[in-house]
Amino acid sequence: MTLCTPYVIKRRNRIDLLDGYDKKIEQIFNDICLDQVDDIVGAYTESVYNNRKNRGQISEISRECSREIRIKMDSFDEVLKLIPGKIVLANISTELQKEFGVSITNNEIIKSTKSDEIPEELTLVLNNINKFRLGEI
Repeated sequence: MTLCTPYVIKRRNRIDLLDGYDKKIEQIFNDICLDQVDDIVGAYTESVYNNRKNRGQISEISRECSREIRIKMDSFDEVLKLIPGKIVLANISTELQKEFGVSITNNEIIKSTKSDEIPEELTLVLNNINKFRLGEI
C-alpha cells in the first residue's frame, strides 16, 4: 500500500520521516483491519441469519461466519473488499497525524493517484455518470 503519504511528507519537507514509513503504514493498516473484524463478522452473521430459511442457532451461524471472515482476512485482496475504505483512510490519517505529525486529505490522495491505479470498473462508472450529467445517456 503506498497511499500518498510519501508525497505529503516530501512536500512538507519532512523527508526524515520516510525512514521506516512502509513498515509503520503496514502495521497501522493491519491494526485497523483487526479492529474491524468483529463489526464485519457481526454484519455478516446478521445477513446470513436473516437470509436463511432454516435459521438454526445464531451462535452456530456466528461461528461459521467468523471462521469464513478470518480465512478471508489472510488475503490482502479480500481484506480490501471487506473493510470499508472510508474507515481505513480516516484511521490511517489519524494515526499518521499522531505518529508523524502529517495529515492526508482526500484531495492529496486524488492528486497523488496515477490513472493506472484506478480500477477500470470505476473509470467506466464515472464516465457513465458524466455522460448522464451531460445528457448523453
